[in-house]
Amino acid sequence: TLQMTSPSINLEETSGSSPDLENSVERIESKLRVEDLELLRIVCGISDPKNTGKLLALANDVFPLPELRYLKRVRPNSDRRKSEENVKATENLLILGRPQDLETVPDETLDRIKSLTTGLVEVEVPSFAPRTKEQFDRWQAVWPLNF
Repeated sequence: TLQMTSPSINLEETSGSSPDLENSVERIESKLRVEDLELLRIVCGISDPKNTGKLLALANDVFPLPELRYLKRVRPNSDRRKSEENVKATENLLILGRPQDLETVPDETLDRIKSLTTGLVEVEVPSFAPRTKEQFDRWQAVWPLNF
């Protein structure tokens, strides 16, 4: 038979908290609460709604980006000024990949991407997934996220 024993705890040793342990816990909690947003540059295609589905399918095949799953792949292009020529208010930004990812794409694939977009633009997005609801709420202003 298996007998379980509980470890003995010396109450005198644990009654006073270790300063090192307290500092470590405090630093971890603080880091999770106020961790600064780090940004990552990515390339997005500017797409009108009728081509967004085709571009999304192509982007998923060519640039799967499993490490960026916390980012929504598409967002409305609200950053563009309506006063700019040939920019529609209904355009979408669709994440294609990192700048270095596009350098390795065959020319025919790049031509297909360009045919489905009105242009390419580099934008900054959160470089890692939010760990807290507070981070999620704050970072949503930069790029739509999955939590």
